[in-house]
Amino acid sequence: MKIIDLSHTIHDGIQIYPGDPAPSIKPGLTHEKDYCHVDVLTLGSHTGTHIDAPFHFLKNGKRIDELPVQRFVGDGVLIDVSAKADRDLIGPADVEPHEDEIAKGDFVIFRTGRDKYFGTSRYYLHPYLSVE
Repeated sequence: MKIIDLSHTIHDGIQIYPGDPAPSIKPGLTHEKDYCHVDVLTLGSHTGTHIDAPFHFLKNGKRIDELPVQRFVGDGVLIDVSAKADRDLIGPADVEPHEDEIAKGDFVIFRTGRDKYFGTSRYYLHPYLSVE
């Protein structure tokens, strides 16, 4: 299985969704004063690359620690939608050409190309999934 890491490195000043708590990484223990180095991390659960649990929007939804980790590992199909304009819909017409590649239980990952805008306000203008 090919593994693709989509993670952004978390650091002070990383782009966050407007209104989310700003992350802070400060030394708690240092080699100079203590026996080791330990950082103190303060950040919101939506800092950097993350998975939204149902609880994010559903009051009675499951929290991330209530979902089995196996649910987040598996086969997937990559669909390139990087030609989409700002705030364009990703809909059935984008998926239909790939239906034969997608098996039940597969992940479908949409490549929007928006990673090139990470750190700018345009990053928030990404294409999004239609209800269909």
